[in-house]
Amino acid sequence: KAVKKRKPRTERVLIPNRISIAKRPRGANNHTRYGHWEADTVVGRKNTPGGMKTAIERKTKLLVAEKVESMRPGEHSLVLENLISPFKVVSITFDNGIENRAHEDHGVPTFFSDPYSSWQKGMIENANKMLRRYFPKGTDFREITQREIDHAVELINAKPRKILGYCSAREAAEKAGIIKSIKSVSVLIQG
Repeated sequence: KAVKKRKPRTERVLIPNRISIAKRPRGANNHTRYGHWEADTVVGRKNTPGGMKTAIERKTKLLVAEKVESMRPGEHSLVLENLISPFKVVSITFDNGIENRAHEDHGVPTFFSDPYSSWQKGMIENANKMLRRYFPKGTDFREITQREIDHAVELINAKPRKILGYCSAREAAEKAGIIKSIKSVSVLIQG
């Protein structure tokens, strides 16, 4: 009886050149350096396209968010670039969603949390939880405007936080020189 030779399986790489969060710089982990960001996606109602791309600067807690029409990696890359381009960006940490496949487009080091370990990028997860107060699970983002997203983000960024010495994220970002003035963040956020 002849034994069939099995062809070796080709390994599928969902996210090319993925670097573990374990290799993220110390300044990002201990919040001593500005410019380290975490990014994520807030999805809408099941079986509907789109949602929000969100990002937060780890030291100042400044949140930015923009509506996305689909989960295509190219769109997410362009939207994230639009969100963070006005700011200092040293690194970005993502989860393992396929929408982050184009991570190398940003031109800065990118890191990925371990699979099923969203707690490793807890800052953006917490920010998304705050956004869910305005856009609960099941929200159909086709019915949500960018203006509504901007308003929710502005409210979150204006909230005083104990960890920031009771400054808001907006004020902390302004003091750090990440943004030019509190007024310019409103312009950036409101587009």
